[in-house]
Amino acid sequence: MIGLCAAALRQEPPRPRAVAAGVLGGVLVGDGVYGLTVVASSTSPVAWSLVLACGVVGAVLVARRLPTWGDRVLVAAVLAVVAVAFRVGYAVVG
Repeated sequence: MIGLCAAALRQEPPRPRAVAAGVLGGVLVGDGVYGLTVVASSTSPVAWSLVLACGVVGAVLVARRLPTWGDRVLVAAVLAVVAVAFRVGYAVVG
């Protein structure tokens, strides 16, 4: 999934790039939130904060290059859905 999204970032149509940026950003944000809320006591919160920041910054950098506001909103929506799903998935799996 990550490789497919990375490849989609290089596609010309804006929609695949928007979805890919949202997915990649969502995975990083979800992982960062999980790290800060669940395992921060045993690992450095700095690392989790950097992961979270990379997800947000990466998505913003891609969104800035998209042609329409609709595509930019799509990045944010996909990022939010994936981040929540990622966090809930971690909670379910344990």
